Amino acid sequence: MHIDILKRLPRRTISLHINHDGALEVRAPKYVPEFIIQRFVASKAGWIEKTRRKLASLPKTTKSTYTEGSVFRLGGKEYTLHVTDGNAIVLTPTKLFFPRKFMSRARYHMEVFCRKFAKLFLTERLNHYAEKMSVSYKRVSIRDTSSRWGSCSSSGTISFSYRLVLAELYIIDYVVIHELAHVTFHHHRPSFWAHVASYYPDYVTARTWLRREGHTLKI
Repeated sequence: MHIDILKRLPRRTISLHINHDGALEVRAPKYVPEFIIQRFVASKAGWIEKTRRKLASLPKTTKSTYTEGSVFRLGGKEYTLHVTDGNAIVLTPTKLFFPRKFMSRARYHMEVFCRKFAKLFLTERLNHYAEKMSVSYKRVSIRDTSSRWGSCSSSGTISFSYRLVLAELYIIDYVVIHELAHVTFHHHRPSFWAHVASYYPDYVTARTWLRREGHTLKI
């Protein structure tokens, strides 16, 4: 079975990852012989094909366009893009003003803006629900991940993918409540999900949406 991407890393085990375009990515220890890697991949052929079929059935990702009138969702609200001669991306209640000079690297500049927006917006949502749930956290970290939407460390740091703010508000709030629940429950046993349900009864809907369509949250 063909390996599309092979990453040699300082790790102890071999792992497989199927990208959303169906490419097979293998992450392996630095000094493991290639024939062992190939043998491991061959042993997982059934899983690889099953995962590829599942990905092929998922909704396709549509790339954002940075043209006059394009619509972007941030923090659960929609904004209409307007090209300007300004020097910074600016949000109003309904509009996103995007500098013309950013167009050559539009996605880069949008990501920088989204990271800053995510830090402020998600901190506000965290504080809102932390008070309701009577918990506290240490700090917020914003990362660039596409499959892990949030995490809570043992030290109290809550991390989010900046892409989360591209989702509907009910999705964002589910992830926020999920991670705050981990402040108290460091596992995913029934008691954890019961706790999540007490603040977000329909968490299954949000969780299912992220599993099926989370990959579409791209700028």
